[in-house]
Amino acid sequence: MCFTVEIDKKRFSDISDFIEKLDKIDVLYMSNEYDLSDDENNGQCYRFEFDNNSADEVSSLLAELLKNDFLSQYADNIIDTNYCNVSKDDKALIISDILRCVDSYKLSELIRDFINDNMHIHLGGFALFRMKEYLSDFEDEIDFAIDEYMQQKRYRDFINFLKFFIDIQEPAVDKINLVIEKNGDYRILDGEGVPISEEILDSTYCEISTLDEDDGYIMLNDLISLAPKSITVHCGHSIEEYDTLKIINEIFEGRVEVCHHCKICSC
Repeated sequence: MCFTVEIDKKRFSDISDFIEKLDKIDVLYMSNEYDLSDDENNGQCYRFEFDNNSADEVSSLLAELLKNDFLSQYADNIIDTNYCNVSKDDKALIISDILRCVDSYKLSELIRDFINDNMHIHLGGFALFRMKEYLSDFEDEIDFAIDEYMQQKRYRDFINFLKFFIDIQEPAVDKINLVIEKNGDYRILDGEGVPISEEILDSTYCEISTLDEDDGYIMLNDLISLAPKSITVHCGHSIEEYDTLKIINEIFEGRVEVCHHCKICSC
């Protein structure tokens, strides 16, 4: 059983890597590029033939070509059209992440099934007219990736703002001992282990209104208001996965250390 594949250069501009890999497979025939007079764009195509023994390998290579060329360009166009505020560098990272999640095996199966039924595939036509359901799902993945990107960007911008805010603020105290209990309660002590008075906290307090009080970020408001030069976090339990601690580390970069075994930890 013989199958035929045509790949138009206009839609798949860089297929040198694909051709190199194809050379290692036992294809029956492979043309040089040629003018395809009945192509709607009158463009240039590559054409090759293979038998059933090579069908799985060829389908896998075509799937990789679709992913790295067609889907990459498709995602690029969608982002340019719908999300014009995404920078060129960020767009490249987003597309790279999207393509990393593409199931190449699923693409390969779609191609293999089509070839079995039709004996011939024009890869550009297949991508445009036989992958509509797949592309609809792919667009949803693009939207999801952009949403994730926007959330991360807002978070990074907010963290950078807080870091800048702390850098320009005069420290109310040089050193803070932050004691975190298992139930999430906390105590703020000075460098000598004496609790910071409510008077000091009230006099320095500057509410960061976008922080969610229900998630323990009142603590962050206190720390940001005090703007200490160094923070030692004390706990008698593991809090490495504690989200608030991660944020404290990001905001007070290089100023935080964690202690588990001192007198304050056991108090």
